[in-house]
Amino acid sequence: MNDPRAANLGIQGDSAQSERSVPVWVLLGKNHGDNRQALALAEAAGYPFRAIQLHFRPRLSRLPGVILGRSLLPLSKPVAWPAAWPQIVIASGRRAVPVARWIQGQAGRSGVTTRLVHLGRPRAPLGWFDLIISTPQYGLPTCANVLNNLLPFQPDETDDEAVALSPALNATLDALPRPWTVVLVGGNSRPYYFSRGSAQALATGVDYDARISGGSVLVLGSPRTPNSCLDEIERHISAPLYLYRWQADENPYPALLRLADRLVVTGDSLSMLGDAVVTGKPLQLFSLPKRLDKRAHVAMFYRRMAERWPIMRKPYHALMDAGLLFSLRSLEKCHQSLREAGVFSSTSAGRTLAAGERRETIRRLRLVLANAGPSPQ
Repeated sequence: MNDPRAANLGIQGDSAQSERSVPVWVLLGKNHGDNRQALALAEAAGYPFRAIQLHFRPRLSRLPGVILGRSLLPLSKPVAWPAAWPQIVIASGRRAVPVARWIQGQAGRSGVTTRLVHLGRPRAPLGWFDLIISTPQYGLPTCANVLNNLLPFQPDETDDEAVALSPALNATLDALPRPWTVVLVGGNSRPYYFSRGSAQALATGVDYDARISGGSVLVLGSPRTPNSCLDEIERHISAPLYLYRWQADENPYPALLRLADRLVVTGDSLSMLGDAVVTGKPLQLFSLPKRLDKRAHVAMFYRRMAERWPIMRKPYHALMDAGLLFSLRSLEKCHQSLREAGVFSSTSAGRTLAAGERRETIRRLRLVLANAGPSPQ
């Protein structure tokens, strides 16, 4: 989902800003959820930061980091890099790894020690990074530079500007009776997929509850949501309905998270689930089925071999660490951990969990910035 803060943070191209030393750079990709987390993390650290939008070549950027090395080869558009190199680069996704390491190398030649902080799973040797902030879905090992949280990093509060809705949308929503069931809908995200059958089942369930409560259903599609699934949802909801199809000009997502009386979230995105958890509203998870393609079956074969034969574990994890072996996300691990933490049964448990993880993450990030040791090679 879009984060309006990205437009006001000294993006490259501002000559006055580009000559000024800014300690933290945030590399942005195409994934709105990842960008939002990275910006929130940089803002929470309390240091000046600069957000830099990257555009990637579809195929070349998918190569493992151990092959691309420190390079700008994954980029499809040039970047006007600021003159003063940063002390920390925050990035997410494997495509940004060679670029972050290139920045680190250029900074080193200028006598600047640049630390690398990565969100999620880098699909690269973990020793390249000073801090990796991840979640159990990626199965990263517990080690000194890996912080495994149950939730993605969350902003502390959403400002009033981000929550504001247009007068036309306010008028539409005012006509909908309470309580509001806000449904956050994702889409296909390997190995999970959102079919028309899943859409029908989701719609039938929330419609039944809305008719019992006398309230309304507000469905928010994401950039990954197939229109055919939104059509299916629209057909199977008879309760008062507001259905949002993703568009860049107006995004009611932050506002409706906070205006909701109840939330339903599809289980393909931990980012959406984290956004819902921290609202403290009653929350229901709608699980999506898995669809395993050829790569997924190969990944499962190697994982089972490593689990069965101890001699295979070290080479298996080495290949995974280098990004040379495909691996599957396991969101079920995250969901189970969150159930055990009580976030689906207690409206306060999720906020307490997120606040504790937020404090620890900020502490670890500040330690990285304060550390005067040599950069990893």
